[in-house]
Amino acid sequence: MLPDLSWMIIPIGPIHIQVWGLFVALGILIALLVAKQFARQRQLNEQWIVDGAFWIVLAALLGSRLWYLLTEWQQYDGRMLDMLKVWQGGMSFSGGLVGAALAGWLYFHYKKVKVLE
Repeated sequence: MLPDLSWMIIPIGPIHIQVWGLFVALGILIALLVAKQFARQRQLNEQWIVDGAFWIVLAALLGSRLWYLLTEWQQYDGRMLDMLKVWQGGMSFSGGLVGAALAGWLYFHYKKVKVLE
């Protein structure tokens, strides 16, 4: 059973924080801290983890949006500029996963880090 997230925005003065975005950011932060701990235990360069996380998150966001646009292109027929309006929604989990996996593989392959070890 999914929790009831009827409160989707947390207002803090003039700033309104989206709960979904807050949870995504917390997940990324926790994953980064855990990955840094694993790198420390395996005596790897922790900066590689931080740099890799940047590229992975960026690729996940771009891949998510691109996949959505490819699968829902008919919504933007004749309104090409609306494709850039990410604040109106339109992201794809599968596109984000593919983008993140590809960026992670490319980055760590370039750094010659054996991720599976």
